[in-house]
Amino acid sequence: MRAVSATARGEVVFAPAAAALLMRRVRSAAAAVLSPRELEVLRFDAGGATNRDVAKGLFITEATVKSHLRGLFVPREQRFSP
Repeated sequence: MRAVSATARGEVVFAPAAAALLMRRVRSAAAAVLSPRELEVLRFDAGGATNRDVAKGLFITEATVKSHLRGLFVPREQRFSP
């Protein structure tokens, strides 16, 4: 139910297993592509924190959290293209 409510608020929600898989991939070669802040956001999210919890913990806005989470799914080529 928490995921439905969070999605209704516009939050990005990962199932714990999906977040764990993403974390394993991030620790590999892809980690070099992510910013330190994106990694921090991902670690909070993988731990089950809400976007609001992440924002409070990192002293950023919820919109910034959402932006970082969306950025995790942008292909590397698109992240750095002019």
